[in-house]
Amino acid sequence: MCPVIFNKMFAATLFLSLVLNPAVAGPSGQGGWSETEHDVVIRAKKFHYAAKTGYLNLTGEKEDDVQARIFFTSYSIPSDPNRPITFVWNGGPGASSMLMHMRNLGPRKLVALDDKQSKFGVENNDNSLLPTTDLVFMDPVGTGFSKAVGVDEKSFWGANEDLQATQRFIQRYLEVTGRVKAPVFLAGESYGTFRAAGLAYPLLQRGIDVRGLILISNAIRMSAHMADSYNDAMYVGFLPTYTATAAFHKKLGPELNGNIQKAISESMRFAQSEYLPALAKGDELAPSERKELAKKLSALTGIDADTYEKSHLRLDPERFRTLITASQHKPVDIYNGSLIGAFLPDSKPSIERFREYLDKELGFTEQGEYIPLNIRANANWKWGSALGGPPSVMDRLRTALVKYPSLRVFVAQGCYDFATPFFSSMYTMKHLGLPDEIKDHWQLKVYEGGHMMYLEPEAHVKLHDDLEQFMTSLK
Repeated sequence: MCPVIFNKMFAATLFLSLVLNPAVAGPSGQGGWSETEHDVVIRAKKFHYAAKTGYLNLTGEKEDDVQARIFFTSYSIPSDPNRPITFVWNGGPGASSMLMHMRNLGPRKLVALDDKQSKFGVENNDNSLLPTTDLVFMDPVGTGFSKAVGVDEKSFWGANEDLQATQRFIQRYLEVTGRVKAPVFLAGESYGTFRAAGLAYPLLQRGIDVRGLILISNAIRMSAHMADSYNDAMYVGFLPTYTATAAFHKKLGPELNGNIQKAISESMRFAQSEYLPALAKGDELAPSERKELAKKLSALTGIDADTYEKSHLRLDPERFRTLITASQHKPVDIYNGSLIGAFLPDSKPSIERFREYLDKELGFTEQGEYIPLNIRANANWKWGSALGGPPSVMDRLRTALVKYPSLRVFVAQGCYDFATPFFSSMYTMKHLGLPDEIKDHWQLKVYEGGHMMYLEPEAHVKLHDDLEQFMTSLK
């Protein structure tokens, strides 16, 4: 299993209104697109927008040498041709863009209509970024409806191969739609952040006006999340997530249980000033020091000190997830430690309702399976040479920021996320090695939620407001 885990989702419960004016056009564009027009009310303001959905072909050297058909859905406000365009993906690798599309940024949103998530509706998304930017949701090859043509689909399943294909899609989309001069944002979640950060520099080199990157649940450095007895930074990075989760489940002392923010702040201070230096000593750490640190770790995580002593102060995240709620006989969820048990989002009812939305509202009537998560792609992903270590696009991101100092980065993290812990993300961003004059060209915010923090209604509102402010400041 690769270190970046598949994206998951669970129900949100906002109930909003829609004013819809369908105007289905015939297939157009190089891959055959359906075009519709709609009205939507977002935060009490009405917007008229155009939607396009269908395929964009990736070709070889010759125009008729089609190698892949990439499925996408785009939303734009045609009355303003100078708006920025945001290209959006989820992660996996092997995940479609459905989560970011229908739970986070799109003008319409999937909502569960019962507690069992057996029935779903589609309603207006009051936290859509459509008022701020045009949106293009792209599904990589092997996900959604996207497919390879005449070549093995595995030829697209790799870190470098995926970056190349996505770059070709972006360039081709801008050319076909006549938007090559548009300001561009790249927004990814989980492995999608690897994709976004890795594409900024090559796109900027080719004259594309990339203004900013939106990295949700940052995974640009894989080693940050990999359990390894010799990777001390990983254990330090997970500690504040352990603390946040333990505080939520009331496993700490009264003072910290009642104040999660205080608990997190104390855990971050201890992790950086005491825990990391102690782990760096390795076998030279004195038994008395080990015992004292084990007590402090216990107080910050709710796991007994003896367990920490026996594990050399390094508690694997999988073990923590099992121990913290052992009395309930279920681990906390890997994507949201505030939840007990595993929560699988890609249920048949949600996928069927999304398919119905594409058909009835957007006019995309093609039959076939929509793949929200391709396990084969994840299992067969090519990560590059083992001698090069775990994959990272930190160098690519640093180069983009240094060579193009107008570029900015926004990082969003959930405090209960065990897939891409927030303190690890902070550590990664602080080690980009940026010159002093551009050290403030990125920002990171932590929300009370999990890997998909936007599934929590309050966090979704805050995330929207922060993203809107970030993007409008770069116009």
